[in-house]
Amino acid sequence: MARAFIRSRRIIWIKVFCLVAVSFLGGCERDGQVDPWWVFAPHSQHMIPTRVLAHHLLPIAVNVQGNIRATETYDFIVESSPALITPTELIVKRGRGAALTATGESGEMTVSGTCAFTVVGFDAALRILDHPPMRELSGSLSGDDLVWDSTSVIFVASNIQIPAGSSLMIHPGTIVTLASLAEIRVEGGMHCLGEHSPIQFLPEQPGSPWGQIDHRPGSFALYENCFFVGGGGNPARAFGHSSSQPVLGGEECTISAENIVIMDCPGKAFGLLKSEVSIANSLITRCDTGGEFHASLVQISDSYFLDIPDADHVIADNDNDGIYFYGAWNGGAASSLIDHCVLMTCEDDAIDHNGADLHVSGCVIDGMFHEGIAASNALSITVANSLITNCQQGIEAGWGEPEVIVDHCAVLNNQIGLRLGDSYDTGCFGSIDVTNSIFTDNDSLNIRNYDLAIEGPRENAISITYSIVNQADYDSGLGCLTGTPAFNFDFQLLPNSIGQGAASDHQNMGLLPF
Repeated sequence: MARAFIRSRRIIWIKVFCLVAVSFLGGCERDGQVDPWWVFAPHSQHMIPTRVLAHHLLPIAVNVQGNIRATETYDFIVESSPALITPTELIVKRGRGAALTATGESGEMTVSGTCAFTVVGFDAALRILDHPPMRELSGSLSGDDLVWDSTSVIFVASNIQIPAGSSLMIHPGTIVTLASLAEIRVEGGMHCLGEHSPIQFLPEQPGSPWGQIDHRPGSFALYENCFFVGGGGNPARAFGHSSSQPVLGGEECTISAENIVIMDCPGKAFGLLKSEVSIANSLITRCDTGGEFHASLVQISDSYFLDIPDADHVIADNDNDGIYFYGAWNGGAASSLIDHCVLMTCEDDAIDHNGADLHVSGCVIDGMFHEGIAASNALSITVANSLITNCQQGIEAGWGEPEVIVDHCAVLNNQIGLRLGDSYDTGCFGSIDVTNSIFTDNDSLNIRNYDLAIEGPRENAISITYSIVNQADYDSGLGCLTGTPAFNFDFQLLPNSIGQGAASDHQNMGLLPF
């Protein structure tokens, strides 16, 4: 049900879209600045390693800045001199995307990306290394082995351990290759600071995945400007309900991640138990699951979860959620937060809430095979000022007694907009409270109340006020309006549209400016 992605390269379309892009985005201007996301245009950034291995993997990530609600799909063609081994297409969805290609012989290399439909692009210079100095490590680390830098490639030949009381420091530009299923066990600290040159964690041999970075109780890890490619390959070390190994896993630990890219991994990006986790300005794509968090305190901001587990849209039914939350931190002593994130084209749910305590704010959810938001079991989830579109169900309160609170949201073009009930017969005893929101143009129903356990609706389970739902059972709610809202390009109400200034807080119904 997700929209078909725009990929046409016909000359006439190129001309039309370039003209539109010029008027919408403005001109391309280089500023010469070099930082973790090299900035070459007001609306385009990229993250590319400065050093890569010959005949090995080259990860590339792109950020097209702008309004994430309005931005659709951009198709970048990545070229290089000398030529890449693998011709590369990089798809940017609502602002971000990543591609994985392969390098050729050693020497200097330039990489550039161009898009037919925008005036933005990128280029970068990097060095391909052939037979660079290698440091092979295994076992418990101490002394000089706790400092890794770009003077040599680090090869993790078998499992290594950072003992309690010790910290591993990884400097900018370091390339870390890991043998098949090899793991890094963190019992002390880990500091990965890519700064001007991203750190890379790669399989020793492309196609032979490594294991995980396993954070043990009491450990701390800081990851900034890092690529993680090809991890989570050991199903015997699976974590959680999607039966895959995490790339970054552990329990009772603290993890901070900023400007990281986890991509093209057979395992899930994160898998953590009773941990404190902060993720900011990051991209998770083509992993088994974006992240699974059990009884953890999680804050995710300005991040993207795309194409989970892949971009083929063939459903394998392995619970391939964008993010899955099971249980609450200390029984609900504090709430987890997902703020200003994009979750797009996942083959299960975008956010699966199972007995968690969770706030979702300022997010875009687009193209889920099942639910945009799926709540179940117990406790609560609040969804505020978010767009949910092109899903089977936009928001669902399923089995158990979840409390779902929706405020200032736009839930459009799904099969069903809002549902109390699911496909189980165990009973749905929760509640849904909707204010200041718009549910419209959903294919089957805007609102559905049907519990399979009783083969009918649950009385008084859904409250809708100061909203537009255009469904007779709910149109009489306090402050509700009927009619067709008119939206601008970013799905906020146009002037003079129904719902203008009609919310309970005297603002517009539906989405508000970020």
